[in-house]
Amino acid sequence: MAVHDKMLYFAVSDTNAFAAPLSQLACIDVVDTDTINFTFIGGSVSDGNAKSALVTCDITAGTHPACIKTISEHLYASGSMTQNYLEVAVAAAGIGTITACTAILITQ
Repeated sequence: MAVHDKMLYFAVSDTNAFAAPLSQLACIDVVDTDTINFTFIGGSVSDGNAKSALVTCDITAGTHPACIKTISEHLYASGSMTQNYLEVAVAAAGIGTITACTAILITQ
């Protein structure tokens, strides 16, 4: 994790949440007209293996280009070092046209 890395936060519920540094975001994948995935690769566990995470979010149908643009603007906003934490998506809301965070899958 870089010194000034933004932390991205996602939550399906109060007991199912995930935060990772922006530097571990590998891609934002358009699954279908109303779903996008965030893929994170990075953090290692004690046995030296790398963890990965797949976060699924619902978006307003057909708005993935605008949604990804808005997310990018939040992630790379100039002068944003004072805002190094970004709540990307929670159970029933999110930035851009994200309407919900629906699943978090962490593998190791």
